Amino acid sequence: IPTLDAVRSKVVADFTQEKSNELARAAAEASLKKALETNAWPDGVEKKEADYVKRSGAASAVPDALRRDAFGRLGRGVFPEQVLAEGDSYALYQILDVRKGKSDIDAAKREAIKAQLQAGQEKMLLAAILGQLRKEAKIWTNAKMLQ
Repeated sequence: IPTLDAVRSKVVADFTQEKSNELARAAAEASLKKALETNAWPDGVEKKEADYVKRSGAASAVPDALRRDAFGRLGRGVFPEQVLAEGDSYALYQILDVRKGKSDIDAAKREAIKAQLQAGQEKMLLAAILGQLRKEAKIWTNAKMLQ
C-alpha cells in the first residue's frame, strides 16, 4: 500500500478535476437560465461566432453534438433547453441567423409538384376503389342467352 505522501498529489488533482467539472456545469446552467430569462447573451460569458453551418458539414469548427442540436431547433435567437457537454467542457449557444438552402424551389414549382402528387394519389385511390368493387361484384351470365 502506498503512503499518503506518495499519492497525495494524485488525490488532490483528481478531487480538483471532479470539483471543477461540477462548478463548470453549474456556471453553464446558471448562464443558460439567465439567457433564457432575458432572451439575450449573458454578460461575462465568452462569445464565439461561427460562420453559417451546413447540416451535413462536419468540417466546420462547431462540434458535432452542438451542430446536431442546433439543427433540431427553429428560428433566430433560440437558446437550447440545457447546456451541451463536450468532453470536460460545456457549451451554450444561440442561433443568430437562419437562411434557406440554395436548393429551395420557387412557389410555382412547388404548386406544380403538389398538384402532380395529388393527381397521383387520386389515381391510386380510384384504382383501389375499382379493384375493391371488382372483387366484391357478383356477376353471372345465362349461358343460353349467350348462344
